[in-house]
Amino acid sequence: MPDIRDPKKEAQDFVNANISDSNISSDSLTAYVLEPSPPAIQTEPLFADLPLQIEGDVSNALTPTSAGGHNYNDFPALEEFASARWLGHLQPLPNLPDNWINKMEDTHRLAFSVISEARKQNNGKFGLRFVMGGFGTPFYGSDTQVRVVDGLIILQEGQKIKTEPVTTIKAASDFLGVAPTDTQREHDSPELGDIERHLLTDKECNDFLGAWFGLSTLVLEEMKLLDSEATTTPVQIWPGHFDAATEINAGKTRCTLGASPGDEN
Repeated sequence: MPDIRDPKKEAQDFVNANISDSNISSDSLTAYVLEPSPPAIQTEPLFADLPLQIEGDVSNALTPTSAGGHNYNDFPALEEFASARWLGHLQPLPNLPDNWINKMEDTHRLAFSVISEARKQNNGKFGLRFVMGGFGTPFYGSDTQVRVVDGLIILQEGQKIKTEPVTTIKAASDFLGVAPTDTQREHDSPELGDIERHLLTDKECNDFLGAWFGLSTLVLEEMKLLDSEATTTPVQIWPGHFDAATEINAGKTRCTLGASPGDEN
């Protein structure tokens, strides 16, 4: 059974237990992460947390970007933990899985038709986020999150967790209690197709997507820091395009930056 996830708490606990630098007290560091964490945000406009929004003294912030006073790369003891979560100590992306385009497109179908719909049904928002080993929703409702990891759909509700193997769109929608839809589908999305066809989504596919979206989220968060005067939007995965993206507005210049895992072209 997968673990109950609270990425920010996981990071803080690991930092507290493993930082032994004589010049730094671990309990003076506040750990920041890329993944969404509970509690669910119940207010407009985002209905989602901003994991890298620094509160308090910036000099005590431990971040995966250059925003904080400390970076995960500064601490060898954090290498394995940070690398797995794309917080630092980066490793090369894994090799593309065999039959990548077909696996990715089936996962794309799952994302726009069911996973994003579970969140939208609760608060009207449908953006997704990077999670370790895959992708998922921000926390919503009663600290609920849906994740697609290891070829599983993971439904975390508070301190309860349920899983369902990825098989078909219909089975996924039944598991989450939503009706599959192509409302979030975009011009570059595959067609929804037969909702009872077995999807090719598997652990290997999820592992690569987790790595891709983790690296993309990290790079885009760093790009947002290049102009301190610019206004930016949260990095999120748009289920229709199935890319991690952000918008940067600097004066009269608007730029959208994104990172797609590819398509048949």
